[in-house]
Amino acid sequence: MDISLLILSEYNRSPCNYPSWASISYGRCSIALTTIAGIGAEESGSGPGFAWLRLGNVRAFSCYWTPNGDSAADRLEAFKGFLDGLDQAIRQGERENETLLVAGDFNAKSTYWGSSVDDSKGEEALESFAASLGLWTNNVGSHPTFQRGASSSVIDVTFSGPGPYEVVDWELDEGQPFLEEPVSAADAAEVLNNYLVNACDSCMPRRVYEVHKRKAVHWWNHEIADLRAKCIRNRRIYLIVVKRQGPNGSTAERIAFREARKALRASIRKSQKLSWAALCTSVNNDPWGVPYRIVSGRLSRQPPGISAIRREKEIADHLFPTMPIINWQRVPMDSQVDPNFTTTTAEGYNFKSW
Repeated sequence: MDISLLILSEYNRSPCNYPSWASISYGRCSIALTTIAGIGAEESGSGPGFAWLRLGNVRAFSCYWTPNGDSAADRLEAFKGFLDGLDQAIRQGERENETLLVAGDFNAKSTYWGSSVDDSKGEEALESFAASLGLWTNNVGSHPTFQRGASSSVIDVTFSGPGPYEVVDWELDEGQPFLEEPVSAADAAEVLNNYLVNACDSCMPRRVYEVHKRKAVHWWNHEIADLRAKCIRNRRIYLIVVKRQGPNGSTAERIAFREARKALRASIRKSQKLSWAALCTSVNNDPWGVPYRIVSGRLSRQPPGISAIRREKEIADHLFPTMPIINWQRVPMDSQVDPNFTTTTAEGYNFKSW
């Protein structure tokens, strides 16, 4: 799937592990821009239970609040404290005509976003929080966003507003293993195995193994290939004779092998010298040719990532600085002219003084 913005709650692996993504995390929530987005984050921040990024006139928040606590009253007070901090972060960085996107796992229930029941965190706290900021829910339907065994609930909520942008085509991805009752253990294992295989294939495409021939270096030629084959053949003969007759009985073979090796090394040095001179000459005529490919092949290649996005002008100005403008209409005064500079050219033309 082509995903530009990730809003994560209770994840297993932080998106901060991907250096080409712009991400920020706090606790169990995180928000990240992937390289597919094509834009960069202008600002970012985090607080207890939330993390955010600014994308132009849109500010996106990822939220998570744990359902655990000592008592219902303590959990409610802690949840209200979390919402107060989130409200303060939103209002402090607020811009004119800004659109907010607030989403995450709030662990709060309300019929306002499709839950079958209300609880104090949803009805008393989260609904009031959204209304005070002019946010409306984008959840559609009442299908549970959380399901474990026979327990299910709608506790993951998406809010947006109040700027000019709006969320369209919100839908819940129900891509999870589905088993029809009754099923056997073997059927359940097969469905689960297929689900895991599809998930792995989606996030980790299988590597395609291809047989690649080793590319020859730029100074390689047929003469070196023939001398190398001859050197290898003489070496094999020499090793066989040494094994059968000993070092004293392999003098001729040893001399033949050393002569072949010497000729190979001399041919390689000669070819490298000529090839290097040709490469240096070809740089001016073809800057993207073999010399460029040789150098770029030896450098580590890392994805530009999100850090280079929206910095194109800065990078271009650094690579190609603006030269001072020369005013060719301005004539230097006599005091500025070098007295040693001749005013007569080789062709005999004199410069006219103005």
